[in-house]
Amino acid sequence: MDGNKPTIERLEVEDDEARLQRLQSTLEKLNTSSGTTAPAAPPSFGLHSEGTKPHFIPPSDLLSRVQAFLPQIEASNAALQQRLDNDPSSIDIENVEDGAEQYIEMNLGLGLFEQRRAGATSDESDSSSDSESDSVSDSSEESSSDGQ
Repeated sequence: MDGNKPTIERLEVEDDEARLQRLQSTLEKLNTSSGTTAPAAPPSFGLHSEGTKPHFIPPSDLLSRVQAFLPQIEASNAALQQRLDNDPSSIDIENVEDGAEQYIEMNLGLGLFEQRRAGATSDESDSSSDSESDSVSDSSEESSSDGQ
């Protein structure tokens, strides 16, 4: 540093009366510059033209289906709650009986990551990716047959 003490800047805040006076003078300037002519007609919002009247639109099919759905879902929730009160194990989806034949199997493949070299051509990488995908599918088939 050069030894000089840094100057402190302060924000000048005007008081409420000065702010109101400044706003009033600004608005008066805008009012005199724009002219004091009154509008000839009330503003139009474009809601409807003078010749047409508002009309009622009948409820759509979708609205009636939604209104019918809400009582159905409420009744279904009440029936489910009653089953829960009577026999909680009957609605437990994780409670699988031994020897049950029905089950859901989900095989999720996240895809293959292929790393290409800068000098490799597309034909070489296609043939190598084919052999890689064959070996991956073979190993996934073996693991799925072992789990049964």
